[in-house]
Amino acid sequence: MRNVVLLSAILAIAGIAPRGSVAGGQAPQQPVPRFRSGIDVVEVALLARDRDGKPVTDLTRDEITVLENGAPQTLVSG
Repeated sequence: MRNVVLLSAILAIAGIAPRGSVAGGQAPQQPVPRFRSGIDVVEVALLARDRDGKPVTDLTRDEITVLENGAPQTLVSG
């Protein structure tokens, strides 16, 4: 028992805490929670022209379809 007390005193002086204990009365560090998220937005400049080559300026989102690899994409601005 004396050896255990002596070893604990030496470890405490050296600032080393045995596993499962807390040195200096401090709480163990908790892992920092992380929130991971992602979003992909691509800006595409679009110029629509009619059969005569004149610009069409009154199109709405519902009248435009953007495809990526054949799949329609959601328009978030317009």
